[in-house]
Amino acid sequence: MSVTQYNGNNKTAPSIFVLILTVCFCMLSAQAIADTQGYQLEEVAQLSHNNLKNTDWNQVVVNPNNKEQYFVINESGQLHLLDETISTKALLNLNKSNRSNLTLTAIALHPNFSLRDQSGFGVLYTAHLEPINKNSSTKRIQERSAELPITHDAVITEWKFNTVSYKEVDESTKREVLRIGLPGNEISIKQMSFNPSIRSWNDNFGLLHVALNGEDKWQKPLYSGVILRINPDKFGLRSYTVPANNPFLKDAKINDAIYILGAQHLKQFIWPDKNTERLLLLHHYENNDSLSMANSGYDFRVPSATKHSIYQSTQAINAIALYKGRRLSTLRNKLLFLQFESSHWQIHSLPLSATTPLNKEQNSPALEWQLPKQQFSATSQISLTTNFLSEVLLLDNSNKLFYRLNQQNRATIVDDATINTESKPNHYGLIVLVVLIVTGVVFYLLKINKVSAKKLVRKQYGNFKLSESKQQLALYHRHQKNSDTVIDLVDIVSSRVLLNEQSICLINAEAGHGFSNEQEQDLRAIFTKEHVEKMVDGKLRQITLQLDDKQKHTYTICLYMRKGSDRITKMSYKEAIDKLVDWCWLIAQQINSDNTGKRKIPKCSTVTENANKEDKKGVSLHHQAAAVRPAMNNSSSREDVSDEKQTENIDMESGSKTGVKAAKNPQHSKTHKETSEVDTELVNALEKLVDLKQQGFLTVEEFSQAKAKLFENLLNKE
Repeated sequence: MSVTQYNGNNKTAPSIFVLILTVCFCMLSAQAIADTQGYQLEEVAQLSHNNLKNTDWNQVVVNPNNKEQYFVINESGQLHLLDETISTKALLNLNKSNRSNLTLTAIALHPNFSLRDQSGFGVLYTAHLEPINKNSSTKRIQERSAELPITHDAVITEWKFNTVSYKEVDESTKREVLRIGLPGNEISIKQMSFNPSIRSWNDNFGLLHVALNGEDKWQKPLYSGVILRINPDKFGLRSYTVPANNPFLKDAKINDAIYILGAQHLKQFIWPDKNTERLLLLHHYENNDSLSMANSGYDFRVPSATKHSIYQSTQAINAIALYKGRRLSTLRNKLLFLQFESSHWQIHSLPLSATTPLNKEQNSPALEWQLPKQQFSATSQISLTTNFLSEVLLLDNSNKLFYRLNQQNRATIVDDATINTESKPNHYGLIVLVVLIVTGVVFYLLKINKVSAKKLVRKQYGNFKLSESKQQLALYHRHQKNSDTVIDLVDIVSSRVLLNEQSICLINAEAGHGFSNEQEQDLRAIFTKEHVEKMVDGKLRQITLQLDDKQKHTYTICLYMRKGSDRITKMSYKEAIDKLVDWCWLIAQQINSDNTGKRKIPKCSTVTENANKEDKKGVSLHHQAAAVRPAMNNSSSREDVSDEKQTENIDMESGSKTGVKAAKNPQHSKTHKETSEVDTELVNALEKLVDLKQQGFLTVEEFSQAKAKLFENLLNKE
């Protein structure tokens, strides 16, 4: 059976929970005291197969619609999808019909990439370098100077995926946004990014920031190491526009699209905080690798530029990442960077906040971890990045592997140069452990019975909607108008309905796990039984839908949550039930049509009208059913039981005829008007009973008893 019985809320004894919590802390104490914390690399995916053994990967971008997938570009001009393994077929190949050997140098996804029905949905931008195309009609940015012959173009192109499964880019959607004329192939676009903190209702939303590498021998603003800022959306005949608040609009010597200039050899840039639009640049500046803060319109060519440098190093810095994740608590809000130093690859950190001093002498980086020497040699090609949750990722081009940085006991992962076999007692750790245990127990005693239901709801999705084509399901978080995740219906393999965390309906491809009208009634009956239970203070009532897809991802949607007399969710109890029932029919037909019956939907009749009338009077159906039961039970007898067996299979129509016939019995001297009133009363009463039974408020036995009692009362009326 796909609908199971529900036995109410499970209650956990507080004393048992406290005991378990204390025991767990005690069991971990010895290990926690003896060891200090370190890091290890967890392999996330492989980036090679037979056709891509010698390919170097340039950039990794997380897929906003699936946090476990990534888009990666390589030096062969290809875009691939990474999901545990690299896709064998390229999503996009610039060299498919091109004789030139083009290299993708950067990629960016539109901020609305995952938002259906929004401008920018499924849109991405790529950057590549190619020999100059003088026949191109795309607007070209360049320095107009006779001594600078233009030989190459850095091209930014807009593309769009043809389906939400992101299996292929629709090449017919190709649109060149702009070309940057270059005097040589030493300069290229190193990075393209949208500010991740700006939302659609903020100013400067959708502005693309482009890092164009500089070259010392070309003494021109455009080739000095610049950040360009443009709006890549097409506007009339323009392939892009320049924002009205760009800093150099009034300077005739500097191109309008330039946002920051003079940074020389740009490698990377990030937004260090979400409250301002200043950028943190990683660049090779004046023979050192520097980390510098720069606001809009900053020119590094002026003498005062050095005061904006927060750190300089004679050793090359490969990549930077601002850690905002939760796995590595000691690194939170720190700037991480990767260097090869002292014969080891090392991860260093700098504290970074709004109060970070802009004086490099006051900032001293801390060594966080030395990567194992036997795994990463001096010639290894590795880079640092972050995923959707801001966790640290490491791309190893030498071994074609993709890693996630996790925390672990340092003693198990250090190499031969850093092994320390001495074990020293850590009394500080013991004190911290005792404080944690006491705090945990006190927190439980004070707060566990006041668990924030709102916090629980926020962690889960709050609603779902079908697309117009009914082929995709969009999931929404609480109070959000834009979907966070979109799932193809064909990818869903299991649907489970939970009431107070107890499964009451399971639909999957197995026999017996479809859906039918009888199962709908059973499901509604379970919800009705729960609804009549009294909601005391602190009691939770929750309706949840759990979906599993082919990739073994689980999505939890909390449609209804009530704590005591306070309803947390916007959706009412009845709305949640009706929405779930509609969903069960839909998904059952999708994944188990052989075990799914044909839905019987009541026609528009007096049944609906009567129900609406009762609702307007403020009398709910479950209250009507509750009123029927005592009257029925008080008058039940053996004679009634006999009548129930005889009338159990009578439908509404035949019941109505029987009532009419009984009303016209010669034994009752009634006028024609009185007879009509009895007929109408009997029909309405029968329709109400049928409606209560169909919606699960009365069982079959209760329905039969109530019907028999109804006939008896009406026929005995004088």
